Amino acid sequence: MPDIDFASAFQALTGNAPFPWQRALYERFLADRPDNIPASCNLPTGLGKTSVIAVWLVALANRPAKVPRRLVYVVNRRTVVDQTTTEVEKYRDALTLETPLANALWELCALRPEKPDPKKDRPLAISTLRGQYADNREWSADPARPAVICGTVDMIGSRLLFSGYGCGFKTRPLHAGLLGQDALLVHDEAHLEPAFQDLLLAIEKEQKREPAPLGEKMRLKVMELTATSRAGGEVFPNEEEQKANEAHPEVQKRVRATKHIHLHPQEKKLADDIVEFATAEEMKGKAVVVFVREVKEVEAIISKLPKNSSEQLTGTLRGFERDGLVKRPIFQRFLPESNRDKSVDPQQGTVYLVCTSAGEVGVNISADHLVCDLSTFDSMAQRFGRVNRFGTCDRSKIHVIHPPASELPSDEDEAAEKKKEKPNALVFFNAARRRTLELLRSLNGSASPAALGDLNPPERQAAFAPQRTILPVSDILFDAWALTTVRDKLPGRPHVEPYLHGLPPAWETPEVHIGWREEVGRVTGPLLETYSAKDLLEAFPLKSHELLGDNINRVYDRLKKLKADTSTPVWVVDDDDSVNVTTLGDLIAAGRDALAFKRVLLPPIAGGLTNGFLDPTSEIANDVSDQWRNEKGEQRRVRAWDENKEAVPGNMRLILTIDTDPDAEDRDEPTGSRFWHWYELRAGGDGEGVKNSKLPVLWQVHTDDVVRNTKAIVEKLKQPLGELGTALEIAAECHDLGKKRGVFQKVLGNAKYADGLILAKSGQKGGRVEERYRHEFGSLADASGHPNWNAERAEFVLHLIATHHGRGRPHFPADEAFDPESSAGDERAVAAAVPRRFARLQREYGRWGLAYLESLLRAADYAASANPSKFYTGEPVDKPTPTSTKRTAGTVPTPVAPTPTIAVKVDPTNPGQFFACCGLLELADRLWPGAEGWFTDGEFKIKCEGTLDTLLDQLASCRLTNTMSAEQFARLDLLSEMKGAVRAKTKGLDEEKKSLEKLVREEPILLKGPFNFRIDWFVDDSAGGSRFKTWAGQQSVLRISEAMKQALDPPVWRNPLPADWLTRSVVECGLPFNFDSDLGAQGGAIDVGFSFDPLAGSALTRIESSARPALELLAFIGLQRFRPREIKGENRFVYATWERAQPVTTAMPAACGAVPHLGGCQYEFRLLYRTKYLKSFLPAIPFTGGSRE
Repeated sequence: MPDIDFASAFQALTGNAPFPWQRALYERFLADRPDNIPASCNLPTGLGKTSVIAVWLVALANRPAKVPRRLVYVVNRRTVVDQTTTEVEKYRDALTLETPLANALWELCALRPEKPDPKKDRPLAISTLRGQYADNREWSADPARPAVICGTVDMIGSRLLFSGYGCGFKTRPLHAGLLGQDALLVHDEAHLEPAFQDLLLAIEKEQKREPAPLGEKMRLKVMELTATSRAGGEVFPNEEEQKANEAHPEVQKRVRATKHIHLHPQEKKLADDIVEFATAEEMKGKAVVVFVREVKEVEAIISKLPKNSSEQLTGTLRGFERDGLVKRPIFQRFLPESNRDKSVDPQQGTVYLVCTSAGEVGVNISADHLVCDLSTFDSMAQRFGRVNRFGTCDRSKIHVIHPPASELPSDEDEAAEKKKEKPNALVFFNAARRRTLELLRSLNGSASPAALGDLNPPERQAAFAPQRTILPVSDILFDAWALTTVRDKLPGRPHVEPYLHGLPPAWETPEVHIGWREEVGRVTGPLLETYSAKDLLEAFPLKSHELLGDNINRVYDRLKKLKADTSTPVWVVDDDDSVNVTTLGDLIAAGRDALAFKRVLLPPIAGGLTNGFLDPTSEIANDVSDQWRNEKGEQRRVRAWDENKEAVPGNMRLILTIDTDPDAEDRDEPTGSRFWHWYELRAGGDGEGVKNSKLPVLWQVHTDDVVRNTKAIVEKLKQPLGELGTALEIAAECHDLGKKRGVFQKVLGNAKYADGLILAKSGQKGGRVEERYRHEFGSLADASGHPNWNAERAEFVLHLIATHHGRGRPHFPADEAFDPESSAGDERAVAAAVPRRFARLQREYGRWGLAYLESLLRAADYAASANPSKFYTGEPVDKPTPTSTKRTAGTVPTPVAPTPTIAVKVDPTNPGQFFACCGLLELADRLWPGAEGWFTDGEFKIKCEGTLDTLLDQLASCRLTNTMSAEQFARLDLLSEMKGAVRAKTKGLDEEKKSLEKLVREEPILLKGPFNFRIDWFVDDSAGGSRFKTWAGQQSVLRISEAMKQALDPPVWRNPLPADWLTRSVVECGLPFNFDSDLGAQGGAIDVGFSFDPLAGSALTRIESSARPALELLAFIGLQRFRPREIKGENRFVYATWERAQPVTTAMPAACGAVPHLGGCQYEFRLLYRTKYLKSFLPAIPFTGGSRE
């Protein structure tokens, strides 16, 4: 096929001739160089950055081997996602059947229509991962199809980390695999989300560390788009390309657009000053945009502007109303004509759009004038980009109201604050505002993009908002997030949100989200025992269009003022999706802090909503959960009472019926509405119901359809898949063997099973029948009996079967590991093999690579279910012959324990010894990847490629330090050598010394090569690690670690290695961590508390004790990945041994009892509090059961 001309194809897609930078980027994409996709594109606002998508599309059509098949476009504002999606829809509309570009893209698709409809079918899939018009599943239905996925940082980032917001656990690995493989992720305005950009780079780095059996091209590629980059290094375009770009007439027009800037010291209240300038004579008849930093100022300004000519855009507006804002006449006035809705007439005259930062980033609006307060430079640059965006106005003005410079911190104030032990981050933010004001003054009245670009780059950077604290990610966290079938809170697995955005500074108040749901008020009391709140939200997940967000202070104050009764039911959803059912009164009594980062669901009868804003004076609110729509405007889900069932669209499938009055039949009096029916769209909903057909489908028909689809996908992806394609086809043949069981056919309501009829889909319209049996679990037992079974790829095939409905990552829950036609022994063996298989394959293919491979079979299965080749309409079927039974039983292999290379005697009732064994496995895995460990016969055993002697030698000789720099250590030494009187003469030196000493005590520990291991669990509040910090505040974790490690020096205590090396005591090594429960039970010298430094240099103040250094140090290491489960509020902590060999990935959830089927015992222990902070582990006893409340 001849090459498609870039310029003509680009113009056909966008309606514009390409700028020089767009042509240069296209040529870069096709270049024969490893970095053909640039890491950073430094592009000014207003030059059509979203057209990167069009450039990629043409490059993909011409050279599909050079660029990924999916482009993921990420922004940090919902409004921009919608506008980007609208722009891409224009591209898709241009892909008619007659164009060479469309034909080339169709060639890449695996599951294309036999005869594409020129009116509706296009080769490009578009999905929006956010809010009301969320995920239409186009992008995931055919992994070979070119796709553009637009989403916010939250929506894309959470999915990349196997934690998709608003997703059920079944779809999370599907999304992670397709977003993390064969994808180009374009991060727009990356400088505004540095934590997310760092996370993306960390994922790229982790993928490069993982095996790449599918090839380098399949790995995630990341490209940042920004006009104000925080990063160094090479950026696109280079200097020569930039000059060519700047010479273009249209570029000149935009980058030199007139924007007269005027700076005004604040004289009255901020809102009054802003309104004065916004309503001045020169503003009449114009579109005026107003930006302020705080919501309370937006509310004050809106109250002073004419109501019929002003709108507000803030993050506190509920998603449903925010989605509708774009189509209102006032907002339409701010859009370029090409982006306006033809059905809406823009409002004429003077109009105002008052925004917080929600309107700053990427929104394609262009005002005539701008009035704003002073923020940091990165924010101001975004604001300036929303006025005279296209250079069409020669009188545009920008009025900036600022506080006097004397009220903002000076450089000296900032320097002094940095030296404090607990610096105030607000000082740094306001210092950046002062530097921004100085930069604005240097512009000499022009705020054009060219003028901003001419500013000194280091000075611009210094005026950016201070970065949030960016949390480091690790292989351990990636492993934990990938365990998607562990649905409950998993110790050591934090919520992903802080890793997407960073930790907010202390002066930023936490955010709370509020929504309204009918079931909160309907499903109460005993009904919750049958229909739990968590299960209901799993069936009907919360979507972002239902929620509004605001800071915790404002939310708490307004909840207190609601007119609803204090007994009104409320659901509080935690970050792990657990639900606390409470009342409004109890919620308020729990205090403000209990709301932090929660989602609070109220019944509509509680009121509190006006025009999409939280309003305590309102006695009404509405549930908009049913308003989740697809791109055609169809509702994706509906709920109806008996009397309204007939109004439910025919393309819906019933997923749940709630009997809201189960005792009604025992009463004589008539009842009101009783049965509440929940439906979802057959194609494009959120649950497994999307794959059910209107009519029955025979098992063989469905299987043949899945095999056919799988072969089509394999054919289009044969270059990366290679021999795995054959294994995928075998998995397709075997994936539903478990559906042949009588128990499954009974669930389907198949009355003709005895006559030989075997269905795959029932086509029933009735309510859901309880199905404890999982057909994919049954398939695992039968697969090896299949005629085409491939023993070489058996583990891979079995994993694909296990996970094709989202289970098996890493296990089947205890109540689903059930097979009525297998023996109890076979049932246990099948279940126990699943976690180890998952961990081994994840190591072989990588986390995202394995999830991607799973998605191929899932896509084939989904397509077959959504579009069966044939329905069963009652025709006779042949009875099975004796040699063709319904079930083809396979052979379940008897598990054989591997031969250990390391064995350690262990007392499992000593929690310190248990976690030391976990630490030993951790280190073994880092030296010899793939090491596996298990407990048996009073020993902990490890199978690995090395020996215990080698491991301990490496541990004793490796460098142990913390995250402080060499300069910080040297500075502390210098300050410590000074006499106190000398330090006191210079302001801030004592504060600086205290700050550095605190770092020595508290900073994370680093084990250098060959382990390269970071230990920071003791500062981890979000995942519960800090709960087990046993040492006191004035003790140094670095010094304790060093002391325990020094005691492992071979000449001192192990020459040769004694049999009791783990529990061998060493005297005069300082005080230990107190993980050894033998010491915890005895007490001893440690009972003196922490008044003395146990590692002090003076013999007069040193407290000597005996300790088990190997146990203490290895337990300290083990707790990084392996944490006990806490019984909340009872000072009881649970851990579990396991008897089946497991790699670290699955040993981690096994150690807290989260993965059943692996044998072993559960134990519980308590912490002994010697002081408020100083603790020790007590001996464990067999687990006595759950909470005693």
